[in-house]
Amino acid sequence: MATERHKPGKAGFIYALYNPLFDPLKKIGRTELLPEDRASQLSRTALPEGYSVVYRRFVSRVHDVERRVHDLLSPYRYKKEFFCVTVEQARDAVEKAAIEVTGIESWPDGQVVHLRNRDKFVLALTAGEVFVHIRYRTLDDLLSNSPSVMDVWQVHATGDSLEIHTTGTASEVAALSCNDPLAVVDPVPFVDPDNTVVNGQMICREVLKPGDRLVWLASPCGEVVQRVVFEADTYCQVLGRTWNPRFLAGGIPLTMNFFFHETIPLWMKVALREVLKMSPPRTWQPPVDEEGESGSRLREPEFWLPAFGRRWRRRRG
Repeated sequence: MATERHKPGKAGFIYALYNPLFDPLKKIGRTELLPEDRASQLSRTALPEGYSVVYRRFVSRVHDVERRVHDLLSPYRYKKEFFCVTVEQARDAVEKAAIEVTGIESWPDGQVVHLRNRDKFVLALTAGEVFVHIRYRTLDDLLSNSPSVMDVWQVHATGDSLEIHTTGTASEVAALSCNDPLAVVDPVPFVDPDNTVVNGQMICREVLKPGDRLVWLASPCGEVVQRVVFEADTYCQVLGRTWNPRFLAGGIPLTMNFFFHETIPLWMKVALREVLKMSPPRTWQPPVDEEGESGSRLREPEFWLPAFGRRWRRRRG
């Protein structure tokens, strides 16, 4: 497997703005601010009507995603960043571009990515993809190179996302599987200044500890076509989100932890065999070291989404 420092690129929002003066056009662009702040900036250009945000998506490699969105919508371009499209057409183009630019097929097969402090990845997911969480539980496991499969997560809807935030400490991360005190709390439940725009539905909140590996697998038609391994060099908070929630019988919300196989399929066994034979991680910490610390500190939304800390303020004229 190829080990390489894969940079996540700048994260930000792809937005669609609407101004009734330019109906039916939508302005589609990118920003590292909140989209409302970007709309406020544009509304100060002596226009009698202001812009409103009609769609947004938080992505990694925001420059590349924006470029791909503009390519996909080029038949509808009116001028520069203005397109004659519906909100639904804008949304579909952004979701398609996000998968093409940050989805599993955008990575080299077999890539090993080291997660270091201050990294932030937002992965665009496709239904049927799988994540496998691998951990060396004890020092003996590490010395004998005997990792354990801790959990298997399944992607149930195309358009879902998985965020990986490195934190550096155990107190800022929480896992639903460990019943951590803060695990049920969405760290960024809203993505607008007025706390009215819901940030999808949180369907996964888990922790990667130093030395853990998270294996991303895709297997359409039963053959492994892609495999990416994330290796944690520090503590990481993993957050899964959906905008197309699925439910089990009885109305129980379907989370990523629901894996609908009694046994691991053959294609997964073949893919994992190579991962489990990898050399031990270069960074590892005994689980006992953070006992009692995990999930003990509630951080403000701007810790997870820097756009909240980059607020644009109207200047007094």
